[in-house]
Amino acid sequence: MLPCAVGLLYPGLIVLLLGARRRVGALTAFAVVAAVAAWMRASDLVGRPATWLLVLLALIGGGLLTQSPKGWLPALGGGGLIGVVAGATWMPCVGNELASILNNAPTRPLEELLPMLVYVFGVTSILFVVALIPIVFEPIGRGLDHEAVTLIGGGLAVALVIALAGGVYNDLLSEFAQLSVR
Repeated sequence: MLPCAVGLLYPGLIVLLLGARRRVGALTAFAVVAAVAAWMRASDLVGRPATWLLVLLALIGGGLLTQSPKGWLPALGGGGLIGVVAGATWMPCVGNELASILNNAPTRPLEELLPMLVYVFGVTSILFVVALIPIVFEPIGRGLDHEAVTLIGGGLAVALVIALAGGVYNDLLSEFAQLSVR
C-alpha cells in the first residue's frame, strides 16, 4: 500500500472507530461517497471545496458518527460526510490502474465511476476486514465498542479538523504522496 493511501485510510479509520456497531454501514457510506467525490474532482465536474466547508463537514460527520449507536441514519450520514472530506482532499499517487481512471475521467466520466469505486474499495478494504472481524469474533467487537476506542476515534477526528482548519492537512497529504513516488 502506498503512503498516499493515507488520505483515504486516515478518515476511514475515524469512521471505523466512531461507527460503533454500525461501522460496516458507515464505512460503506464513507467509501462510496469518497469514491464519488474523488471521481467528480477527476472528471472536472467540481473543484476542491473551500476549507471552511470541509471543516464543517468533518465536524458534522464526526458528530453524527458519535450518535451511531442510536441508529443507522447517523452512521450512514456521518460516514458519508467524512467520505466527502476524504474524496475532496485525497491526492492519489498514480499507478497504472489509477492513471487510466484519472486520465479518462475528464473525457469519459461515467465510464470511470465504477473503476473509481472499485479502486477506493480496494484501498479501504483493510478497514472493512477490521470492521467485519467482530461478526466472527465477538470479543473484538466488545473491544472496538469500548469507550477508549471511541475517545481515540474522537481524538483523530479532532486532529483532522484542526489540520484542515490550520491549512496543513493538504501539506501532510502532499508529503505522503511524494513518499509514494520516491
